[in-house]
Amino acid sequence: MIWTILAPDMVLAADQRSAGEGGPPPLVERSTGKRGERLLCRVDHRGVIVVERLIATDPRRYLDPRFVPGAEVEGARE
Repeated sequence: MIWTILAPDMVLAADQRSAGEGGPPPLVERSTGKRGERLLCRVDHRGVIVVERLIATDPRRYLDPRFVPGAEVEGARE
């Protein structure tokens, strides 16, 4: 069961839109190389990899400005 204010057609069609029908680009998973943190990123229109989400067990990592949503991943281009 999905509890949302969106119409079911919009929620269920999201997977199809992100597969290339005008939706957002798919997420790319990157490892930070430190303590097993993972970054979920998107490639923007310039080809730069941008942080979308951080997955980490250490709460201090969420305060690191390199990992905030919208930050560019250093030295990474697609």
